Amino acid sequence: MELESQDNQVPSGLYWPRLSLQSSNGSEHGKATMCRTVRYKYVRRLLETDELYDLETDPQELHNRINDPALAGVLSELKERLLTFYQETCDVVPMDADRRW
Repeated sequence: MELESQDNQVPSGLYWPRLSLQSSNGSEHGKATMCRTVRYKYVRRLLETDELYDLETDPQELHNRINDPALAGVLSELKERLLTFYQETCDVVPMDADRRW
């Protein structure tokens, strides 16, 4: 419906701010996945820098510690946890071929 709107190309239009971002190819469409524990939060980003926060010492998530060697073990553990989640919940490839193809 938004794309069909007559004012989608006009900066003063109701849907223009969102539609202008949706039609671009920039990093504002970056995909991200987050995994957290009670203390740490890891954000895996496809097009941007990953993020790692110590929520105990930085509850407002102001200091990205993704490159901090002291947290390398934590980062590895959270990456493994995220991968395990994806493998446990991913779609299953059907055993029989699809006859439409």
